[in-house]
Amino acid sequence: MTSSCTWHWSNGKRYHKDDTKWGHNDSRNRGDCAHVSYSHKMVYVSDCSTYYFFICQYQPSKYKFIAQSKTWYEAQEYCEDKYDDLAYMTDPIYRAVEEEDFPVWIGLHRDGETFKWSKGLSDYEKWAPGEPGDDNCVAISSISKNMNTRNCSDRFPFICIKDNLLLVKENKTWEEALDHCRGLTPSTHYTRYDLVSVQLGEEYDYVMQKIMEADTEEVGPCPDVDMNAAG
Repeated sequence: MTSSCTWHWSNGKRYHKDDTKWGHNDSRNRGDCAHVSYSHKMVYVSDCSTYYFFICQYQPSKYKFIAQSKTWYEAQEYCEDKYDDLAYMTDPIYRAVEEEDFPVWIGLHRDGETFKWSKGLSDYEKWAPGEPGDDNCVAISSISKNMNTRNCSDRFPFICIKDNLLLVKENKTWEEALDHCRGLTPSTHYTRYDLVSVQLGEEYDYVMQKIMEADTEEVGPCPDVDMNAAG
């Protein structure tokens, strides 16, 4: 987005500069849509084709966090179909962007009749009630730390592991996440990054802390420029 671009809300409401808290003068950056950071509540310009979680609005001030990763236009279509619209950024919506439970990819996947870690072994078996289900890839809850089988084409944040943990705050499918981790340049020629396996013991708390840092972001809008919460 250029400085000549005029921001507006997708629901037709007029945008005022005091509606949002921009990060680092970000309203002048390029991009036609905007997202709000889950962790520090600042708004940033982004490409409308980027995948985020999002928040729908219904009735005057009711909000629903959707832990599905979609582009801005996909999120808007979803909200219009299921609720009213993407959320309009007011004080209540800033309060709504609080700690939410969302999936984070880990390195566990179905291999035939059993589950297999993409690297190493683990005794971690904290499945959510009714799990494992029929899907082939596994994500872990950011809050409950329960594991769930998910469709491998769903897009979630993920964690890579080598000697240290590397949190990647991008929403990708399980295969894309695995390729991303394995494509990272290691510090030595003998090891490589991989999707994280959840280990019991001393490193458990560290892994869980990293999962909590998997910032989910909600977006909002510019093609004149729309401004709604989505993600």
